[in-house]
Amino acid sequence: DAAEEVKPSLTFFGDLIGTDALNAGLCEVPCRQLESGLVCVTMRVNGVDIPLLLDTGSPITVLNAAAATAAGIVMPGSDEPDENKLNPFAKAARMAKEAIEDAQLMASGEVALIGGENGPIPLRKIPEKALIALGDAELGMGRPYVGDIPSLALLDGLGAGAGPAAILGTDVLRQRTKLLLRDGKVYV
Repeated sequence: DAAEEVKPSLTFFGDLIGTDALNAGLCEVPCRQLESGLVCVTMRVNGVDIPLLLDTGSPITVLNAAAATAAGIVMPGSDEPDENKLNPFAKAARMAKEAIEDAQLMASGEVALIGGENGPIPLRKIPEKALIALGDAELGMGRPYVGDIPSLALLDGLGAGAGPAAILGTDVLRQRTKLLLRDGKVYV
């Protein structure tokens, strides 16, 4: 019955008094806290473990390119001709066509843009749904985005040189009715 369905929610408690029963029926997921206070856990995508930043403020889940490759996710490549070989009219026509296609992809949610140091950074959804889990808890099937994540470069152990990394956002988290962070442990 849809009326009895439990909606995912995010609740903050000022203290832990009276919260012991909240983790009943949930799986404990190992985590570590960075010096910044942010929480890192390990996400499994297509059976491959990927370190990630748990970010309840992010509406989307994003894998860096190394994480997508490790998980066997093949992103559509560019089969476009070398721009240096195009005449100016063909180049202008191609740029106009790409702008229209990009706008359509952004409107459909297939592409998102985030701010980067040198301009917008495109994030593209993976082509097919992948099984996503935290520890022993399956979160379900999802289509996270793939792209450069500038903020990960600022985090100890999750930066660009660290290999596969991700940000876990609420698009995937909401597939579970509860997530509990208490006493340095994550429960889902």
